[in-house]
Amino acid sequence: MLPLSAKNGVTSKDVISKKVLGHLQQSMTWIDGQYGAVEAVPVIIHPHSKAGPTASAPRGYTHHDTKGPQGTKKVLAAFVHALASDESAKRNLERIAALLSDNNLNGEMVLEHFARECR
Repeated sequence: MLPLSAKNGVTSKDVISKKVLGHLQQSMTWIDGQYGAVEAVPVIIHPHSKAGPTASAPRGYTHHDTKGPQGTKKVLAAFVHALASDESAKRNLERIAALLSDNNLNGEMVLEHFARECR
């Protein structure tokens, strides 16, 4: 399971704020309450990778950069464009799964291709 927190409108100049990481921790707490001992990797999509001085990051969280040629934002946009322009994908789970795979957006591929070290 990949609890995902995507943040736009970020105002901090170089860190991930306490509030933002708090939201991700709340998601992890909810998952623990709903699903018990399920393996979950908290993921944050944010332009910065360093937690602020007062922030507490959830254990094992990964950061996904929004910028760069392989940035999550560009890859998600490519997937949405491909999905919207592919008539065969409408209501076809196999085709949607293939598009997700083509863009490295399914399961472990997300962690393998987009996760960056958190500082």
